[in-house]
Amino acid sequence: ASRVIHLLDPEHVAREATRVCRPGGHVMLGRVNRDPDSLKERLRQRRQHLLREAGIQPRQGEAGSRLVIARLVHAGWRDQGRQTVATWTDDISAGQILAEWETLSRMGSVEVDDITREQILGDLRGWAARECGDLDRPWPYREQFVMDIMQLPERRNA
Repeated sequence: ASRVIHLLDPEHVAREATRVCRPGGHVMLGRVNRDPDSLKERLRQRRQHLLREAGIQPRQGEAGSRLVIARLVHAGWRDQGRQTVATWTDDISAGQILAEWETLSRMGSVEVDDITREQILGDLRGWAARECGDLDRPWPYREQFVMDIMQLPERRNA
């Protein structure tokens, strides 16, 4: 659940976490952080732009996490900070990224009809060809899995 909690209603998450968590317990919100100049991130940003142009509001992972954290703090939780729990590097091509995205039914964490989805993927393919040249050329990337850690205090203020 740590990878999808930012997709839920922040107010509901804060209420439910406070209701079910023992005093001193934790909620952790996990996410993948990418280098903003990496090919994956640039393609993701372009996809978000194309979704908005199509009248679709994609979910904003980092912003969603920040909203959940703000609601938890407001409910009395303590922000324990962000921890990097894993870092990895590899190479990937624009063609590989787009092929992965072609298998998904959602874009930007929202449902997209088949026609719009195909238009956006086609636009992304054209954009990637202009930006990268050879779609099969591997590009290096570095990513991190980070966790924002929240703690419910041992005692709640009366």
